[in-house]
Amino acid sequence: EVVLTGINLSAWWLTDTNQVWKSRFAELLEYILKKTSIPRIRISSMWPEFIDDKCLELFKNTRIYPHFHYSVQSWSSDILKSMHRHYDGKYMRDLLKKTLNIKREDWVKVSIWADLIVWFPKESEEDFIDTYNLVKDWLIMKVHAFPFSNHTLWEHVPASFFPHQIDEKIKKQRLDKLLNLSEEIRN
Repeated sequence: EVVLTGINLSAWWLTDTNQVWKSRFAELLEYILKKTSIPRIRISSMWPEFIDDKCLELFKNTRIYPHFHYSVQSWSSDILKSMHRHYDGKYMRDLLKKTLNIKREDWVKVSIWADLIVWFPKESEEDFIDTYNLVKDWLIMKVHAFPFSNHTLWEHVPASFFPHQIDEKIKKQRLDKLLNLSEEIRN
């Protein structure tokens, strides 16, 4: 098994991650499949905006492990916009549907994991419930959930200066609720 990993893995070949349409990630996967005999290829965390139909078609190959770890951050379109992400909640719903509908020759069902930054400044209860329900409705098998952090030891992220920071008590309650849901789904 070979594991492809990297912080911006699905943005392969880009010098600017704002140019989503220029990603050559699908070409990288295609090259690996054609030029190697690696029996199993696992792909680590992927940014969802770089996963296109060509990638999804390649994921049907039984040499690619049927595990999708999307670095989603949130399923609330408002929060994603605040984070300056290149996708919204509708895009993620469409991507999840396409991912779960991948028909592999080995009939192995795909599993989806998600990285979530919850409690981003201004995240309302509605925004949180949107993320919670998507984890529940789409049966996300594993959630890596992280409370928003200002990174105050070295540098501040721009959102640390946003108004409406979320109280630590609420962060803990929401984190526990989301992680308990994830554990129920896995079981």
